[in-house]
Amino acid sequence: MSEEPIGPMLPTEPTVHGMQINVLPPKGPTVVPYPIDRFVTTVISGDDEISEEQRLRVCAWLKANGIDPNEVCASEPITIEGRIYQDKKRHQVICFSEYHLDETGHRYADPRKLDTAMLIQRAVRQKVALEPDPKASA
Repeated sequence: MSEEPIGPMLPTEPTVHGMQINVLPPKGPTVVPYPIDRFVTTVISGDDEISEEQRLRVCAWLKANGIDPNEVCASEPITIEGRIYQDKKRHQVICFSEYHLDETGHRYADPRKLDTAMLIQRAVRQKVALEPDPKASA
């Protein structure tokens, strides 16, 4: 005795309005052969007090990377951001807040808070690495 289907036969190929469509097989996760990780290193958090020695070390590092330390807001974070590729730090940039200055070097007031200076977020490619903190290695 043969088994006959009960009811109408459903099409084996997917259709839309009677037209056959191709369905892609479900895609699994793609394995990345050399994953790229991102890192952020905080140089100055903006909240903490730093010693005069640390301030001078950071100022020298900023100057070596073409940044005028007098234009950098010390009450905002300074970070180094980049990617780690094959266990090496690459594409490192220094991220900081800089005062917006006019042609004469005076700071613009922030239009939202007139009692504070206007800041611009900047990122500059790091050319010279920051010297290690002598107190951290002691």
